[in-house]
Amino acid sequence: MPLGHKHTEETKKKISAAHKGKRKEYLKGVPRTQEVKDKISAKLKGRVIGERNDEWRKRISETMKGHKYWGTGKGYKITGQGLENIRLGIANRYNKEYGKKLSKSQTGEKNNQAVLTEKQVREIRELYKTKTFTQEALANKYRVKRPTIADIVNYRTWTHV
Repeated sequence: MPLGHKHTEETKKKISAAHKGKRKEYLKGVPRTQEVKDKISAKLKGRVIGERNDEWRKRISETMKGHKYWGTGKGYKITGQGLENIRLGIANRYNKEYGKKLSKSQTGEKNNQAVLTEKQVREIRELYKTKTFTQEALANKYRVKRPTIADIVNYRTWTHV
């Protein structure tokens, strides 16, 4: 059974006649005034699609200068020295020594995303060695995914335990 309502040819003609000559606002979004249309037209005049040249950028810049938010950003500007300070801060913060410190301080249970405890990891390895549990069964028991168990029993993770 088809969905929706099927219009007769007569009804379709009436609907078409009622819409003839009217703007399709529901398709176009917010109606624009003639002033706005002229401004958009002035911006787009001479533009070559797919090409960005200096003349085009300058024309856009000149048109937008009167806009109340043009060039203000969020009320501040980052100077050249400010950008340099940011770059130096990032370079100094994320070095090898800092990475090692983080990796030591956030291993195992100390990691805030750890699901298992060191005791559970030892249990998992022991149970798997006895071959009484499969990786899938251990994953279900400890409520983790099977690859997590595989990483534990193969010493790819929790290597410090």
